[in-house]
Amino acid sequence: MYPVQFCLEDVNFAVRLAEIRDWLNKHRIDPGVLHYRLGADNVRVRIEFTKPSHVGAFRAAFGEAHLAMAG
Repeated sequence: MYPVQFCLEDVNFAVRLAEIRDWLNKHRIDPGVLHYRLGADNVRVRIEFTKPSHVGAFRAAFGEAHLAMAG
């Protein structure tokens, strides 16, 4: 697995998560695991991709400018 972790600090978490899910569906990427944990003022998300190319495509689409990437 090839994990990507990030934090959503936007006010509307549901919209951001829907955008991510829509992108995954559009690119026909079925991640091995997609977890999220609600915090008081953010959502921590972990996606475990099955191919390294999926990680690159995801980072190109969402990257540092849109998501606070962690590890």
